[in-house]
Amino acid sequence: MINVLDSKKINLQPITSEIETKIRDRIVELPHPKEEPRYCVDGRTGEREDAQKLPMETKPYGQALGGDLNIASVRWLLDGGQENFLETVSTTFADLSEAGYKQLGVHYGGHHAEQGSDCGFADNNAKIIETLATRAMEIWEMIQEAIQNYPEIQLSKERFMELITEKVQPANLSQLPSGKQIIDHAATLENVTVQMLEKDHKEVAAVVNLMPNTTLDADNNQDDAQAFNLDLWLVQQQATDLGIDVNDATLLTLGLYVATEMVLVEERRGVRLPILINQ
Repeated sequence: MINVLDSKKINLQPITSEIETKIRDRIVELPHPKEEPRYCVDGRTGEREDAQKLPMETKPYGQALGGDLNIASVRWLLDGGQENFLETVSTTFADLSEAGYKQLGVHYGGHHAEQGSDCGFADNNAKIIETLATRAMEIWEMIQEAIQNYPEIQLSKERFMELITEKVQPANLSQLPSGKQIIDHAATLENVTVQMLEKDHKEVAAVVNLMPNTTLDADNNQDDAQAFNLDLWLVQQQATDLGIDVNDATLLTLGLYVATEMVLVEERRGVRLPILINQ
């Protein structure tokens, strides 16, 4: 079931039932999530190359913020946010490979500039974390509204705010390099595949997918039903495999996801995307 967030705090981009159905119908099975790379929540699509720079078969893949950068960012924050971020990326990617993730993933895009990668999460990493730190209560309220019809989803406001004050706000954002440096570095690591996204952003919704072994088929791209999709169940699986507290990883990922929408959509378009829950 997909539920639409009814936000009263900013103009919500309207979404029709027809578009909701188009998005829902593109949620497909991902039977072997450790076999396929994870790429970004970005709604665009594009070709990808494996670690040997050979073309890869087009098939559904898991999605998280910046691909496997999502869990690296969560770990960096939980570890105190003071270390060199690229070192955390290296360690996290190596640990994912050790945990059985056969292919890792990051992306570039057609709009990248000298200091940018066109991965919005990487290019705006510091601003996204700063937004989470300074607008935490608003972000928490958005999360709560999104899950209000799902009583089985239990999230702790107290723990969320503890993470903000103890981990997010003290983070040393000067340790975050440019997006291009992040993606360039990650692309050199073992087992990393690279996607090159094409065309323009036309996302009309943000999806939080909680159904295990499924994802939004981004390759079945429809311009009127493009969406940001976060496979939160997959981030939770990675957290378990890396020995990261799943509850903390869930709360930080949701916070970063909403902050990313604020930076990349609200500040640029002046509207807020509806949040869809798939469970």
